[in-house]
Amino acid sequence: MFTALSRVGGRHCNGGLQVLQASNCQPKGAVLPSSAIIRHASQLYPTTSRRWDDAMLKAESIVGDSSNFSSLQQWVSGEFNNITKYLQRLVGTNHPMLETAKRCTYISEGRMGSAQARGLTVMLTSKALGELTKHSCRDKDIEAVIKNQLSLAEMTEMTYSAYMIHRGVMDLKMYGLESVDQSIKLSKDQLDPDHLDPEQAKALHYGNKVSVLCGDFLLAYVMRGLGDLFSSKVVDLVASSITEFMEGEFLLIDDWRSKNYLLSKESRDLKRWIRRSHATIGSLQGNTCQASLVLANINGKLQYDARELGRNLGLAWQAHTELQPFLRDTYEPIELPEMPPYPAYDLNCLPVLLFLRQSHDKNKNFRLMMNEIKTVDSGINSTNNNQSSSSFMNQHRHQEPVNYERLHQLVLNQSSAIDETVKIIQSYSGRAIKHLDSFPPSEAKEVLVNICESLYRK
Repeated sequence: MFTALSRVGGRHCNGGLQVLQASNCQPKGAVLPSSAIIRHASQLYPTTSRRWDDAMLKAESIVGDSSNFSSLQQWVSGEFNNITKYLQRLVGTNHPMLETAKRCTYISEGRMGSAQARGLTVMLTSKALGELTKHSCRDKDIEAVIKNQLSLAEMTEMTYSAYMIHRGVMDLKMYGLESVDQSIKLSKDQLDPDHLDPEQAKALHYGNKVSVLCGDFLLAYVMRGLGDLFSSKVVDLVASSITEFMEGEFLLIDDWRSKNYLLSKESRDLKRWIRRSHATIGSLQGNTCQASLVLANINGKLQYDARELGRNLGLAWQAHTELQPFLRDTYEPIELPEMPPYPAYDLNCLPVLLFLRQSHDKNKNFRLMMNEIKTVDSGINSTNNNQSSSSFMNQHRHQEPVNYERLHQLVLNQSSAIDETVKIIQSYSGRAIKHLDSFPPSEAKEVLVNICESLYRK
């Protein structure tokens, strides 16, 4: 959302950027407690690779000026000031919605931004079959087809941004704040465990409303744009991806609500990771790549290959993203200006899953090791409290606290988990490249291959 809007014009976007910049100042209102941050940490890491950077530059040059992506950008930019007014009231609250807006604007705006790359992948898939499109669309205006494909690429970005914004909605029942009226009636002692006062409670409820509003706003424009494509098949593909987003979210919630997640079978289930990652990233990428061919009247095996290209690239992408925190020798929690620190990785990320899987099979003291990760060091003195608090935390309110720094060290010490993660990235990247074999030679095809290879090559 904000990636696209920032390029449309300064008149609409400057106000939004000022709001986000203002959020870096000293908070003036209620501050969200660190335990209330509900975030998929791996989504905050941009892809870090020189090859990826070069591939994105090349992709942008092939696709052309992103300001020509579609009229959909103009629709949204015309309404951006309305959203900005709501974001202004969130400055200082540290609600996840504001942080998500910052991430979409600053992290995803550059060449390594994930949101931009999703749309570029869709357009590259279309460009790679450009000659076939000319033959298959004899009865149609080829420029209209290309314009529709550009619109689809933009809607791919918007759909994922809406998903991330909706994920910022907090479950306030954990704090006994089911409604604003109820939170006002409670005393500070009753607002256990974080002692939120009524003003803080109001801010969190308001932030939830803004998250729902902004996410729905984006999805509404996506639905409007899909209608203008006049293709029921494309609508079905995008709608099924949104459905799978919800399935993936429920899988994540199940993981987060498990108080003994590290000891559960789900924490070591690779098929569950594949299912969840397909739902949250692979489905949208695969279906929109296929939809770009539907718009060009290209049928048969090429549609299948386009879908599998996007799906496997999405899975490799997710595994690569989850690997990033473990490429550092020391544990570093994620910190943004005026935001409480939160874990650099998720307990259900692929490197941790593979570590738990291997340790469970080989280590007779597996349970003792897990208890060590979940045990607070009673000898920590006050001078180390700040350092301890950033490494020992509960990722989500439902879970038991975990020493993320210690778990990070254990995963690094058992290098086989890292090596296997890289092999999985290579495997999915290789599958994606394999499905490009049916595509005719082109510059766009070469860039798609480079994007796949950049996920495991420096």
